[in-house]
Amino acid sequence: MRRYTPLLLTAFIAAFLAVLGTVYLGTFADKTGPNAGKAITVYTTIPAEQAALLAQEYEKSYRVRVNFNTMSAEDLSDRLKKEAKKPGADLVVASRQVLETAAADGAFVPYESEEADSVPDSLKSDNEAWVGIWYDPIVFCVNSDYLATLPRIPSTWKEVAEYPGIRLGMTDFMAADNAANIYMFMVAQNGEDSALNYMKQLHPHVVQYAKYLSTPARMTGMGEADISVVVQSEALRYIGDGYPLKN
Repeated sequence: MRRYTPLLLTAFIAAFLAVLGTVYLGTFADKTGPNAGKAITVYTTIPAEQAALLAQEYEKSYRVRVNFNTMSAEDLSDRLKKEAKKPGADLVVASRQVLETAAADGAFVPYESEEADSVPDSLKSDNEAWVGIWYDPIVFCVNSDYLATLPRIPSTWKEVAEYPGIRLGMTDFMAADNAANIYMFMVAQNGEDSALNYMKQLHPHVVQYAKYLSTPARMTGMGEADISVVVQSEALRYIGDGYPLKN
């Protein structure tokens, strides 16, 4: 698995340690609107250093200031219990145990939305009191037969572009948010000119710019591409279905 920016690494750590609790999401929506006060208060058990990085990137991307109040799980549970009737935060990011305890104490107001409906049941409470967050990284998915011909597995974007005769499958950047994020991270890390020049180098190798996130993994598994750029969940799904893939 290859992580391409410090932000991705931060997101992975945060998502691994935490799930998202919803506290007055209506208020949160108001604060992030075009005429809003543009500030969010978040109670969290994420380490202060990681919280600061997330706040910095979120404010840069959305022009919304995030005030993280970091504390231990025990202190957070106590705070949520005391503030059940008058919450002092817009959001809570903490472990499942903390959120389940807080929900039982009445700290959260159930909130239903289309976005929450798309989240697996295992990552949210039964009554929508809290909804989970997770991280699905971008990976290289390689056809096993092609892999056997390589002296080493390409592990960076630069190596992929330099492999002669390689056939690459990837999702159209305009077709899905996750695909667009690949390009945006390239721009953030290397600048727009470098990102565009790299895509020009990569373009001759692309067999197809697919419409769906799952298509590149299927193409690679069927031997129509040598390597695909996909989200890990799609790669693992096709590997689980018996396709000859490695990621």
